[in-house]
Amino acid sequence: HFRGAGKSWLSLTAAAKDGIVEWMGVERARFQFSKGAPNQLGRLEVDWGGAKMALEAIEEGDGGLRVDGELRSVPVRILKGLAAFYSPALEEIIDLKQGVLQGSVHLQWERGVLSGGAADLETEGLAFACAGWKVDGVDGRFDWEGPFEKGEPIALLKDLCAFGLKGRCRADVARAEVVLPGGIAVRAAGHFGFTPGMGAKWDLSGEG
Repeated sequence: HFRGAGKSWLSLTAAAKDGIVEWMGVERARFQFSKGAPNQLGRLEVDWGGAKMALEAIEEGDGGLRVDGELRSVPVRILKGLAAFYSPALEEIIDLKQGVLQGSVHLQWERGVLSGGAADLETEGLAFACAGWKVDGVDGRFDWEGPFEKGEPIALLKDLCAFGLKGRCRADVARAEVVLPGGIAVRAAGHFGFTPGMGAKWDLSGEG
């Protein structure tokens, strides 16, 4: 996309089909790439053979970047490798261990800094560690939207949860094995939700 005298005067489109891509630490895959609109950095579709991912990057405003992703049966080992390659800050928030994800993810950067996002994901056998919690064998659905910044811990969970939530989140869990800070282990299932300004709501059952 070229500019002349402060105005756009020529836009280019590009496409690549049936290619092979390999990121450091990530398995080889087949891919397709296309670029259309001037502010579109590109759309990348990747197929690992059964696991598929589509990513589209859009420039927004002054130094802004939005990445929209669609996941289809993608193992977290692939996502972990991509996160380490493109945005190590994500690994500081959550450490993915194993499992399969499916759904949509939206991430926002401002002047090169990861600032917020949203996700609507279904999980199968998900295992991860976050803020002192260790979670294993999660089958369920998660919906989250908000900024990537630390907030105040939820009042009723302060002794168990070292992080706060700035955004809205909802989780419907069919089963999960959870190790809380302090080493308390429980098996849990049910619903959890949090809305800023309104607080948390949950209906969970479990056994230690």
